Amino acid sequence: YKWADGTRTAKDVAWTISPMSITVTWGSTSLTYTGSAQAPTVTTPVNGANGEKLNLTVSGAKTAVGTGYTATASISSVTNGQKKTSNYILANPSTTFAITYKFIAKPKASTTTFTYNGASQTYTPSGFDSSTMNITNNTRIDAGSQTVTVSLKDKTNYRWSDSTTTDITFTFTINQKSISVTWENTSFIYNGAAQTPIASSPVEVITGEKVYIEVSGSATNVGTGYSATANISKVTGGRAKIENYTLTNNSTTFEITYKATTKPTEDTKTYTYNGSLQTYTPSGFDSAIMNISNNTRIDAGSQTVTVSLKDKANYRWADNTTTDIAFTFKINKMSLPVTWGSTKSFVYD
Repeated sequence: YKWADGTRTAKDVAWTISPMSITVTWGSTSLTYTGSAQAPTVTTPVNGANGEKLNLTVSGAKTAVGTGYTATASISSVTNGQKKTSNYILANPSTTFAITYKFIAKPKASTTTFTYNGASQTYTPSGFDSSTMNITNNTRIDAGSQTVTVSLKDKTNYRWSDSTTTDITFTFTINQKSISVTWENTSFIYNGAAQTPIASSPVEVITGEKVYIEVSGSATNVGTGYSATANISKVTGGRAKIENYTLTNNSTTFEITYKATTKPTEDTKTYTYNGSLQTYTPSGFDSAIMNISNNTRIDAGSQTVTVSLKDKANYRWADNTTTDIAFTFKINKMSLPVTWGSTKSFVYD
């Protein structure tokens, strides 16, 4: 044989074995922010020729939210067979990826009911997460209201579930401590002076704080349905603030009943004409609350003396009546002895 060129000399032949092309299988290229560097994943190991296994790694990890990031896969090692990375080439070694916002649920208003207790209290919205959220103005001692603000710590990489980053506000209210008024007396007997029910005071419902209660609404005369109202006059100790408390059962009705007095009785004195003015005074007569009429006389004889209550609106006799009482005032005749002259026998002349 001869070569086509007519020679029989041995000839050198140059030939090449190209690397085997491997297609990279990329995982998701849309990632959610986690706070750590991340990149799309690849399926690894990948089967090569004759049982060889290719181990792939990915570079280009990013942390912050963004788009258009590039991740690159490379062959880190080959196991089995020739164990040479140079025998392979990746067909699609790069991909672009994005890191999207981390969406978190908005916190909701706390369902806790706060009541003044003299100590600092803290408002914590339901669902509040201190690792991702800031909170301000959420502590308070006194009764009243204030605005609590919750904001995202990282508005670059986080969003609320509605895709916003607007701060959220809540109203933090501490209710007043309620004190039920204890009324000590609501029924009085007429005494001629203004009278008012008494409310127990001071009251200590928070250790170290004394609440003083005053009452307005007085009455003098006999009657029913009078009204009295209790109010807090001052608070001592602790926060010493009236506005931290509220009163319940703070009004009451009261009555003033008649003043009962004993009826006067007959004057037991015996009166006899003496030429002078004499006065009949029934036993038990009290000029401060009783009137008396027709109780003076000079001449022997009889007359009716009348005793009446001065104030029938506020006084009663002991038998619950107001009827005037009548007595008979009698002055007896003076008894005079007769002095007789001679009592000897007389001769008719």
